[in-house]
Amino acid sequence: MRRIIKMKIVDEMSSLVYEGNRYTYDAICNGCSKWLSLIGKQYAEEKKILIMGEINEKFFFLILALLSTNSAYIPIDAKTPKGRLNSIVQQVKPDLVVTSQNYADCFVGENYFFFEDYDNLLQEKEFCNLWGDGLAYCIFTSGSTGNPKGVMIEKKAFQSFIMGTNMAIDFTECLSVLCITSMSFDIFGLESVYALNQGKTVFLANEAQRNNPRLLKSFIMQNNIDCVQMTPSRLTLLLCTDRTMQSLQNVKVIIVGGEDFPAKLLSALHSRISARVYNAYGPSEATIWVSYSELLDSKVNIGMPMHGTRFYILDELGEQVGENIVGELYIGGNNLALGYLANEKETNARFIYSAVCEERLYRTGDLCKKSKGKYYWVGRVDNQVKIQGYRIEMEEIEKVIKMYEGISDAIVYLHKSEDVTRQYLVAVIIPNGCFDENGYRKHLIKYLPKYMIPQSTKYVEHFLYTISGKVDRKLVRQEIEG
Repeated sequence: MRRIIKMKIVDEMSSLVYEGNRYTYDAICNGCSKWLSLIGKQYAEEKKILIMGEINEKFFFLILALLSTNSAYIPIDAKTPKGRLNSIVQQVKPDLVVTSQNYADCFVGENYFFFEDYDNLLQEKEFCNLWGDGLAYCIFTSGSTGNPKGVMIEKKAFQSFIMGTNMAIDFTECLSVLCITSMSFDIFGLESVYALNQGKTVFLANEAQRNNPRLLKSFIMQNNIDCVQMTPSRLTLLLCTDRTMQSLQNVKVIIVGGEDFPAKLLSALHSRISARVYNAYGPSEATIWVSYSELLDSKVNIGMPMHGTRFYILDELGEQVGENIVGELYIGGNNLALGYLANEKETNARFIYSAVCEERLYRTGDLCKKSKGKYYWVGRVDNQVKIQGYRIEMEEIEKVIKMYEGISDAIVYLHKSEDVTRQYLVAVIIPNGCFDENGYRKHLIKYLPKYMIPQSTKYVEHFLYTISGKVDRKLVRQEIEG
């Protein structure tokens, strides 16, 4: 049976705002109808439509239009390297590419349509705000083999995410939502489709505003935005230019996710602003976020799974562990992806049937524990290392380092010599005006055993970030080691 979710139309002010232009819901529906004049004729039935270009209002209209058909969209960031793009195109084999004329050379031999031709489309079909069936989108993430993996999300999973989010977070007071996430990252869906579905005004930042903290600060303040969603790294970068948190004074809801949430950052937010702060957790394979936790004190947790989703912490034998025991988190429920596009091997490795839990599960690779009714993220299975016979989780060391007042951000990695005969921990930190090296060393000795203290410390002015707003650990390491 088809599930139907209708757009909530609060008033004519509920809209999309981009570069000073306001589009009411009527205008949005008209924009979607124009796309459907093309898509509805040729690509309505279970087609794969690859989208690549800069985020703008036309891109928004296209996504909403596709959600009302049985076709799926595959969003690709315009800055995607040519080699990665070619790999994605080969996997997808798109029925249609929608892109800008600037990128036409990237799709030789493909059937494509230009965003620049949008204005010539005629509104031939009424837009009905209904969800179709089948796939909603396919998001490409980094693969362990070096090849990107296409995560296939069905429309019913997206609908489950919407309903679960509605029950987990109170957006009643929020009239506007900031949209700054790359279209190729799944949380873009909360800032765009979800926000419009809830009758909010979406303020879409342009590229300069997204990438420049000072411009972003001004954008949030000038538009009196109520709800923002950021990674801890991106939020920290913003606050480096906005230490008094002026930009967040009128914000009512802050959603932080995608990385570990430093307790120091949380304390700073609680001490200076009145916004409700939520820690969000979820892999792309489980449709954006699967849990939210409103953080009322200094204890950072990921809460409980939202409606329609279930958490299981299992040991290496696939058995459930007890209270306060660390194990790998597995996710079950309505939000799970269909699998990886054209990659049966990886799909079977990550999406498994558990006889113990009696359902299909996604293996997250995240180490978690459950304590007093809440779940806590501990680290990554693949970010564990052994030194001197001790098993070490990098995230634990990073948490301790970031507790020190004189450090804005930090990452830790394991350095290995070329012949692998010598290995040691390296800390890469961003110091601030309060940094004192002797105090820093005393801090590490106080909180970490000797074998967990990095033997080498490198100082940088800033980190390199991925398009999703996370620290690009691989690039940072390359910069340090040359």
